[in-house]
Amino acid sequence: MRVLQIGAGPTGVSVFRQLYPILSSQNEVLDYVIADENEPGSGLAFGSTGNSHILNLPATTMSLDPNNPLEFYNWRARSENIWNDGTYDERVWGEFPPRRLFGKYVSSTLQTLLDTRENAIFIKRKVQAISELKGPNKFLVHYEGGQNELFDKVILCIGHARKKPLFDPNLSNYFCSPYELSHLPSDASVGIIGSRLTAIDAALSLEDSGHKGSIYFVSRSGALPKVFDENKKPYSKDLFIEKLLNLEYPTLNDIFVMYKEEIKSVMGLNEDSVEKLLFCVNSKETFEKELELLGKQTDWQNVLLSSYDVVDNLWEKLSNLDKELFLEKYYGLWMTFLAAYPKSSALRIKNMMDSGQLSLIGEVKSVTQNGKTFSIFSSDKREVTVDYIVDARGVGYSEDDMRCSLLLSSLLDNEMISVNEYGGIKVNTASYEAVTRFGIVKNFHVIGDLTKGEFLSTTDVGRCVSHSVKMASYHKDSIY
Repeated sequence: MRVLQIGAGPTGVSVFRQLYPILSSQNEVLDYVIADENEPGSGLAFGSTGNSHILNLPATTMSLDPNNPLEFYNWRARSENIWNDGTYDERVWGEFPPRRLFGKYVSSTLQTLLDTRENAIFIKRKVQAISELKGPNKFLVHYEGGQNELFDKVILCIGHARKKPLFDPNLSNYFCSPYELSHLPSDASVGIIGSRLTAIDAALSLEDSGHKGSIYFVSRSGALPKVFDENKKPYSKDLFIEKLLNLEYPTLNDIFVMYKEEIKSVMGLNEDSVEKLLFCVNSKETFEKELELLGKQTDWQNVLLSSYDVVDNLWEKLSNLDKELFLEKYYGLWMTFLAAYPKSSALRIKNMMDSGQLSLIGEVKSVTQNGKTFSIFSSDKREVTVDYIVDARGVGYSEDDMRCSLLLSSLLDNEMISVNEYGGIKVNTASYEAVTRFGIVKNFHVIGDLTKGEFLSTTDVGRCVSHSVKMASYHKDSIY
């Protein structure tokens, strides 16, 4: 069997780790190829070159080994000869080290696996298109440069898809990526579209570069992510998780009520107090209040984080109407609570706000280009003019977003994938094989963040590892 895995980021390495031994035991001849246009571990999330883009979860919870949550933490201690090139600062030994260190760990883990798996190789090559040959049940893969190869199985784990650009990507004052800001003039005024983690990254990058001009977070919600409390009290989650899993046909309101009751119980608060505690951080004043509560009233974070592993189970049980309601009304707010960021980064954002350099603009209605500048309009008829726009809206899940990728566009054209009505690519939830109007595309698998519509919880490393284990288990129990 010839297998092509596209992607060598955290999900890709986890898939390879789990799946290769199973396929090797099932096939007398196995040729396993991992292709990625980037170096392993250096994709969108972990390819940053600076030290300011730090992990948003503690190093002690980041691991590609489902049986050893401390693998990354221990690798850092024993493998300094691999990663320490003299460019890291003191943050590298902290609980939230630079994300690029985790990328090094991903790359090192892949190399260790390849060293012991003689029938597997990594190639640095871009896959541009794939077509299905239904007669011989194979896939014809087209690489950049014109080379073609045949494979029996293809696994797509390319991580995130980027959002479709809001403006012409060739504009000199419009940055499609928040990670490529080195040529931005230090005295320019900058509008950062978005106010969650990607926007935080962009602002910190500008500060690192010595930027002096005004900076604006610009979004519809105007909501910043919650700040991760590094010193939360111990929490016994088993009973709450059991209650969630025992919900047979829950409504969205049933789930909300259960979470609220658990938070009330854990924190000893009444209904009104919980409502006041779980406020939206959408102004400088609420941001300061959020920082004041750290270490005092943040046990609600235990409830949310401990139950993240069962979110896909709850999502599967919801009705279509409740799924639509959640995505339309609550998803953005949910992500500000769940995708929190460390106190050290939050304090830097606060300092930028205190100095008057950084402002938060919510309820934004439109952003328009006016010659060499951009105008930002909010619902209160406020207009702000900026010299540059940085697109920090995060990742894309719509067909328009996927069409910006040559590979995903070709898969859509060849009807090898279809768009899930809730975003991302439609897959069979057991085998992770793509699903189109013709049914399951046998032996063509999609795993990772592009399956958001099926599972909802696909953005963090822990969930991607869990999905890799689940997909490998399916192969172990199936005959291919």
